[in-house]
Amino acid sequence: MSIIVVAFFEKFKKYSSENKGELIIPYTNENSCLDFLKIYFSDIRDKNYIDRFLEINKDVIILRNCSAGSNATTLQCIKSGRMVYRKYAFGSDGEKLFEQVKWLQNNKDQLYVTEILDAYQKNNVCYYDMPYLGDSIGLFDYIHSMPLESSWRIMESVVSDLESNYSKKYSSKADADTIRQYYDKKIRSNIDKIMNAHVLSELTNYEKVVINGETYDNLTMFLDKLYSFDFWKEIFENDYYSDIHGDLTVENIVCNINYPKGYYLIDPNGGNIHSSPNLDYSKLLQSLHGNYEFFMHTAKVKVNKNEISFKITRTTSYDVLYKRLDKYLKDTFDAKRVKSIYFHEIVHWLRLMPYKINNDSDRAAMFYAGLVMVVNDIFEEFDNIDKRIGIKACNV
Repeated sequence: MSIIVVAFFEKFKKYSSENKGELIIPYTNENSCLDFLKIYFSDIRDKNYIDRFLEINKDVIILRNCSAGSNATTLQCIKSGRMVYRKYAFGSDGEKLFEQVKWLQNNKDQLYVTEILDAYQKNNVCYYDMPYLGDSIGLFDYIHSMPLESSWRIMESVVSDLESNYSKKYSSKADADTIRQYYDKKIRSNIDKIMNAHVLSELTNYEKVVINGETYDNLTMFLDKLYSFDFWKEIFENDYYSDIHGDLTVENIVCNINYPKGYYLIDPNGGNIHSSPNLDYSKLLQSLHGNYEFFMHTAKVKVNKNEISFKITRTTSYDVLYKRLDKYLKDTFDAKRVKSIYFHEIVHWLRLMPYKINNDSDRAAMFYAGLVMVVNDIFEEFDNIDKRIGIKACNV
């Protein structure tokens, strides 16, 4: 097979050189070409996928794959002599990707979002092209290379701009039926998947877990509340719904000095059921409080009985910005809303876990540790806050 693939690749290269550089396969990297051809000649290949891939990418030269954790693929390409990012997906993922296109187009006059150069949606296929801007830098890199005051100004502008826009696009107040759907699909079902996951079965048997030498109450100690619809309903009942971004992690904020506020947004995510702005702000917490980006860059984890060990970094920059964000939320919003924002962070970690269990099982225990640490921290803080509020009420 390898000999055939290499020979076929050499034939394609010869054909390309004889036809003024036209690329049959749109990759410039030979290893990527070989990987593609191995799939093409495989017995398990999806011919329909291959045909659609070649059809939609016939006008570009692919430089590299920049895909992250979603089911969509993001490619850095050259199209008509210009560098672009192309994002595409098929089937139901394509339909979901088209929701990104619509959100970006609907919000381009109200928010700072990436420009869409070209978009296509037909026959269960969707792609769109974004400009590649050489002077842009992701907020994660910006935080660790630029003054912290500059990073905080951008983050504060993001939250302030979004809140202003969301209040104008207010649709309705949270209702019990929608909260119930959110609870059933995003909370209870994901807890079930975590507790029934074979890869976590040993860990979930303990009342305590030791994470990098520190002891925490295991997730099992919180199940009475986490499984209670009434518990979540009380927390989320004052939320309101709007046209939210849906995936406001640090990775989806791009910094560029040529934009009025120094940033623009990419990669919105629809289909959240409970589309509260609180969900967006809790995504920022997942980054700065939950350490999401550093988990994503940590390769190995060891598990021994109830002990989870992994080498993870948390920078001073993240610590400072998290404290700033925490103070900003508490100064700007009432206590009930702040609690909702933090508990939405728990939901984000619950939603992340099934994907890691199914597609990243070697590191699933590490993300489980992240969930446990976040749950411990949030429950401890708000139990203390609720107790202080209760004491004040009694004194009155």
